Amino acid sequence: MAEPAGPELLERGDIFFFYRPKVEQEEAHGIDGVQRFQVVMRTAGGRLFRMLTVGRKHLPDLQAHEREWGFVDLVSEDVAPVAEALRATTYETKTRGLRHLAAARPAGEGAYALQRDGRNLVLAYRLELPTEPGPVQEELGVVQEAAYVIALKNPDVPNPPNIGLREEDRVHFPAKEQRQFHGTGWSATDKHLLDFERAEFVMIGATDHPSALPAERQEPSPEAVLRRLKLSPRDTPLEPLVRGEWA
Repeated sequence: MAEPAGPELLERGDIFFFYRPKVEQEEAHGIDGVQRFQVVMRTAGGRLFRMLTVGRKHLPDLQAHEREWGFVDLVSEDVAPVAEALRATTYETKTRGLRHLAAARPAGEGAYALQRDGRNLVLAYRLELPTEPGPVQEELGVVQEAAYVIALKNPDVPNPPNIGLREEDRVHFPAKEQRQFHGTGWSATDKHLLDFERAEFVMIGATDHPSALPAERQEPSPEAVLRRLKLSPRDTPLEPLVRGEWA
């Protein structure tokens, strides 16, 4: 009998984890002070960038096979829009006037692999910074090494109450991509669905998927991480990335 085929490597690159303090706060001292938690994927060679926003502001618990909803916030072939999205910003509201959001804080950096394992699309990563995860990583669910099944949601299927994007904000896939759902609520094998902004997904903590991660890489410096994403060291606190401490 033939041995089952192993996972098919689809993509590799760098992965970064960021959190942003709540509006009008210059620091966060725990997850309750976090406005948004995001994952940035930079494909090998920097040819494509994706920014994912993860609901409930933490990654799924692996042992519990926890599920977390999220959506693709930004897709770009250039780093500039990603850098802009992570910087501090001031915006105006009708009821409260000017509001300020502090710059996002890097909370982890590593290598990732997207792979197809049977009927599952799997995102695996290995953390390189910080070398010893601290309180920040513990609360955000960023562990030393992990794998998650990624299931993309059919935007034509209604979301459960109080979960996900509003109907008018959801992605509209081209006909070719929409057919991949085959009339069901989910598609779990095509990584290209992650290349559409406002595509919704569910991440499921997994412990039984073999990893196609590359061999151990040379540990990057925090300054190199900022350079890859064109972020200013003057405006980007590095304590979460270096020591795992809140800032």
